[in-house]
Amino acid sequence: MIRCATILSFRCPPSGDKEKTCYINIIVNKRRPRVLITYALLQLPGLALVVLALLALQPLFDLSSRQVTAIIAIWVLKDAVLFPFVWRAFDWHRSDDAQVMVGTEALVVERLDPEGYVHVHGELWKAATMREGQPVEKGTIVYIRGMRGLTLIVE
Repeated sequence: MIRCATILSFRCPPSGDKEKTCYINIIVNKRRPRVLITYALLQLPGLALVVLALLALQPLFDLSSRQVTAIIAIWVLKDAVLFPFVWRAFDWHRSDDAQVMVGTEALVVERLDPEGYVHVHGELWKAATMREGQPVEKGTIVYIRGMRGLTLIVE
């Protein structure tokens, strides 16, 4: 199975402040062609609407063919620039990704007492600790041990 993203995390060297944790989140996308094709196909109706609107407005605003072509090129460029930011929304067949997360590291972004939020695989998830009565502070690296609904179980 190909993963859509690889996350690299690390801690800063100790500096006396136990709660200080640094991490770098590098996402290296290994996009499946299906996601790119889906994104492109879903952009076609908007592009068609822009082309029709430009053709209708061309005589009204006295637009040259070069201007119409430039506007269409900018529209397509906009879609290409936005793709890296929205590709996850077009990857609908990721239902097994939750089980892929079991055993991976997550960064606590809101204190877990017993529930809070963690950052994993570039996303924010609700999480709960396995040990009741032992809160986990913000900035701590935890490991995902399971899921209960949409809540990650961590330790």
